Amino acid sequence: MEDMYILVTGGKGLGKSCLIQTTLHRKFGVIFTSTQSGQSKEDIVKKVQVEITNIRNNLWDLTSNTKRVLFFYKLIFRSSPIVVISVPERSGGRDYADVTSATRELTDKFGLRVIIDGSPNSIPPDLKATGREIVMDIDRMSRDIVEKIPEFEDLISFLKKHHLDDGVWEVFGGNPLHYMQLKGIKAEFSDSQTDSIVNEIKDYALRHLMKALDEQIVKSSPNTKAILNLFREKKATKIPKMELEAVGLQLDYPNKVFREVYEKDGIFVTFSSPAIRLIVSNGITDDIGVNKLWIRLFAK
Repeated sequence: MEDMYILVTGGKGLGKSCLIQTTLHRKFGVIFTSTQSGQSKEDIVKKVQVEITNIRNNLWDLTSNTKRVLFFYKLIFRSSPIVVISVPERSGGRDYADVTSATRELTDKFGLRVIIDGSPNSIPPDLKATGREIVMDIDRMSRDIVEKIPEFEDLISFLKKHHLDDGVWEVFGGNPLHYMQLKGIKAEFSDSQTDSIVNEIKDYALRHLMKALDEQIVKSSPNTKAILNLFREKKATKIPKMELEAVGLQLDYPNKVFREVYEKDGIFVTFSSPAIRLIVSNGITDDIGVNKLWIRLFAK
């Protein structure tokens, strides 16, 4: 199992990094590092070696010293250090960091245990197809779990009192990042400014829906638009990846419209967010349609 690695993936704000940090809390021998768009295998591996050896000049041979440190570490602790590589989302048009080759070298050459922390838009596709990966796909929380988070108790109570909870859930689903944003919006006003809080929350939801249409769906690639048409024709919320490939379609990255999910019965392509699902399933193609949807969601 030493040549295996763990890939923790999922959308932004779903708690991937928090899960990793919590799991590794109080564990010794953990190295945290990160990559940049287009970073080479050599640079990624060197960065890890520097953290292991604490050698920060070119006077010493990094590889031999890394192996020496790891030899004594394994001799004492009977296990290898854990390397957590955070892979941020790429800037538009930038190349992937060569995480796949770097991970192979870190596991094969140095015997390290590697965990990759990244979103579907930051992870090179070949990293999920080596046959050596253990994939943990972090999904959105259920509504019941979100509403039981103590930090959101006051916000949830406010949303329910003012009949905003259903609309907020439809737009944002179980992404705690957006509930944190809403909590921040509410904190900007005094408790007596109820109307202002309600309006700001509704406006935040509208901006999110507009962004989903104008910056993600409309600006998507021709390939993604072809997949969108297939989803509309089938009135589907997810389609098996193999079914798309059978008609010559596959996801291109970065992709803000769709994502892959790993389930017991295969790999599926589904919408990247509840907002996009709402827009596509309601046949919305312009800002007027988004406004009508928004009014309907928050009509109460």
